[in-house]
Amino acid sequence: MLDRFCMTQKLKCLLVPREMPPEVEELLEEWEAMETKDIRGTLLSDSFSYNESFQMLEEVVTWSDHELSILPPPWYHLLKQWVLDNDITTDSNRLSASAFMRKHIKRLGETFRIEETSSLDAHIYYQGPNNSLCAGTILGIFTHTRASYEDSAGDKKTKTETFFIVKQYKPLPPTYQKYDPYARFSAVAGSLYRDANFEGDLLINGNQLLYHFALGRINIPQIPFSCIVALPMSRT
Repeated sequence: MLDRFCMTQKLKCLLVPREMPPEVEELLEEWEAMETKDIRGTLLSDSFSYNESFQMLEEVVTWSDHELSILPPPWYHLLKQWVLDNDITTDSNRLSASAFMRKHIKRLGETFRIEETSSLDAHIYYQGPNNSLCAGTILGIFTHTRASYEDSAGDKKTKTETFFIVKQYKPLPPTYQKYDPYARFSAVAGSLYRDANFEGDLLINGNQLLYHFALGRINIPQIPFSCIVALPMSRT
C-alpha cells in the first residue's frame, strides 16, 4: 500500500502544470481530456489499461523441463481452442500438452491464487465477450510455451503465456436485473450474480484478467434464487 501511495503522489506532481517541463505540457491536455470525466478515483488503474506493459504478468521462465506437468485433458482442449481462435501463427494440432502448473501469480503487486489455496484471492472479475464484465473463481493457473513460427533463418520462435482456468458465475437473467440494487453504481459497488456456475470451465489469458472482487451472499425478496454480490477490489 505504501508503494501505491508513493506512486500516486509522484504522478500528481507530474500532472501539476507549473511543475511540468515545457516539452510535455501538450501531454497534460490530452491526459485531462481522457481522464477528467472519471470521478471514481481510479485514475491510476485506468491509465494502466492503455499500456499493455502494465498488464503483463510475471512470466519469466525460472523452471526446467522436468518441472513441467501434463495438462488435464479438459484444460488442454480449452487451450487448443483458445490458440485456434486467437493465434494464427501457431498450429493448434501440434500444441504441447506440457505446462508449468502454478498455485499463484503476481501482477502489479496483486497476487492471484487458485481456489484450492485461497478462495479470497481466487475471486476475479475478467473481460468476457464484447468487453463484458464477468465474475468467476480461479480453479487453475498454468504457464505454457508454444512454438509460433519460423523466421527467415529457420529459427523457431516461441511464446510463453500464462492462462487461468475459471469457474464462471451466472449473471442475473434480464427479467431480474431491475432488482439489482448495485447496478446503478456497479463501478464501485459491484453487481449481483446468481449463486450458481455455468457447466464447464473457461480459459482466459492475462489480458482478460482484471482484478479481485469480494464476495457476499445476499437474498433479494423479488428474486426467487440465491445471489452473490461481487464488490470490485481494484488496488491500483
